[in-house]
Amino acid sequence: MDQFWKYSGIALWILIGIGILFALFYWNRWLVVKKYIGSNLVDSMQQLRAEIKAKNVQEETVTEVGTRIFMRFTKIGIFTLILAIIPIVLILIQTLLLRNQNDLLRSQNTLFKFQNERVDKQTSLIEQQTALLGSQDEKFGTQNQLLEDQNRYVNRQTGLLESQDWKLGQQNELFSRQNNMLDTQNYRLNLQNNLIEAERRGALIILMSNIMDQMNEEINEQKGTTRDSTGYVLSDPLIGRIAALSQGFLPYRSLEGDTLTEKATSPERGQLLLALVKSNLDLETYDEIYRTSDFSFANLHNSDLRNTYFHYINLHSADLRNADLRNTDFSGAGLRDADLCDADFSDASLHYIDLGNSDLHNTDFRNADLYFANFSGANLHSANLSNTNLYYADFNNANLFYTNLYSSDLSYANLNKVKNLVAIRCKKAWRMWECRNLDAILKKQLEEEMPCLFTEKGCEKNKSRWAK
Repeated sequence: MDQFWKYSGIALWILIGIGILFALFYWNRWLVVKKYIGSNLVDSMQQLRAEIKAKNVQEETVTEVGTRIFMRFTKIGIFTLILAIIPIVLILIQTLLLRNQNDLLRSQNTLFKFQNERVDKQTSLIEQQTALLGSQDEKFGTQNQLLEDQNRYVNRQTGLLESQDWKLGQQNELFSRQNNMLDTQNYRLNLQNNLIEAERRGALIILMSNIMDQMNEEINEQKGTTRDSTGYVLSDPLIGRIAALSQGFLPYRSLEGDTLTEKATSPERGQLLLALVKSNLDLETYDEIYRTSDFSFANLHNSDLRNTYFHYINLHSADLRNADLRNTDFSGAGLRDADLCDADFSDASLHYIDLGNSDLHNTDFRNADLYFANFSGANLHSANLSNTNLYYADFNNANLFYTNLYSSDLSYANLNKVKNLVAIRCKKAWRMWECRNLDAILKKQLEEEMPCLFTEKGCEKNKSRWAK
C-alpha cells in the first residue's frame, strides 16, 4: 500500500508538470478555449449592457447574467478545488506516512536503546561472571589443596586403622582363648553343680526310698482291715515328711532324648505323686498331702492317671502332655500354666479347676464336668469340649480356635475377649443361656439363626447329658 501511494504521488506531479508545459506552449489556444467555454456569459453581458443603455433592463437578462456568472465561477471553483485538493490529499497522505515512519523510527530507537541497555547489562553480568569464575578458580585451588591435605590424613588414618585391625585381631584371638577358658570353666562349674545336684537329689532319692519304706510299713499294718476297701491312712509325721520331700525336689531342665528341655520340670515330684496315687490311700490322707505338698512343675508326661483323686492339688506348670486323665477328679485343682497338650480328661470331674494360661492344644475334655473351671488365657486350640458342663466357666481372653463345643452347656460362662470363637462352633452347642460378655455382633447373628441357644431349655437337637 505504501508503494501504491508513493507511485501515485509521482504520477500526479508528472501530470501537473505536463499541464504547466501545455499552458506555456499553447497559451493562445488555451485562451480561445477559455473564451469559447465562457461565450454564453459574454452574450448575456452584452445583452445586459444594451438594455442598460436603452434603460430597459429586463429581469430575465439580469437573472441570466447572474446565473451565467455563478455557473462560470462554479466551474472554475470546482476545477480549482479539485486541483487544490489532490496535492493537499497527497501531502496529508505523505505526512501520515512520514509520521508512521517517524513512529517506527522512534520505536526502533527505543528498541535500540533497550537493546543497548540489555547489552550493557549482559556486559556487566559477563564481567561479574568473569570475576566469579576467577574467585571460583581460586576456591577450587584452595579446595584442591584441602583435598590433598585430606588425602594425606586419610592415608595416615588408613595406616592407623590397619594397625588397629592387627591389634584387634590379636585382641580377638585373646578373647577367643579367654572364651574357651570360660567355656571350660563353665563346663566344670556345670559339672560340679550337676554333681552337687545329683548328690543332693541322690540324698533325696534315698530319703524318698526311706519314706516309701515307712509308708509301706504303715500300709501293711492296715492290711486285712476295712482299710483295704476305703483306703489306707498315713500318720501325720509321715505326711509331713512327704510334704517336705516334695518341696525339696526342685524343677530343672532335663534331657528329653538328645535335647535339653526348654521348660524346667521335676521328674522326682512326678515319681513321688505317681507312687502316692497308686497306693490306695484314704481320701482325707490325699487331701492332707495335696494341701501341704508342692507338686508344681511335676513331670507327668505320658502318665496313666485314670480314675485318680486330685482334689485341690497344686499342679501349676506341670507337664501333663499326653497323660491319660480319664475319669479323674480334679475338683479345685490348680493347673495354671500347665502343659496339657493331647491330655485326656474325658469323663473327669473338674469342678473349680484352674487351667489359666495352660496349653490345652488337642486336649480331650469330652463328657467332663467343668463347673466354674477357669480357662482364662488358656490355649484351647482344637480342644474337644463336646458334651461338657461349662456352667460359669471363665474363658476370658482364651483362644478357642477350632474348639469342639458340640452339646456343651455354656450357661453363665464368661466369654469376654474370647479369641477365634465363630458362629459355626457356637451353633453346635446345647445352651448359651445367660452367657456373659459375648461379642454383640456374634450374639445378634446367633439370636437370628438359633434363638433356642439363649433359652433355659436350650436347643433340643444339641441336647447335652448335663440337661436336667
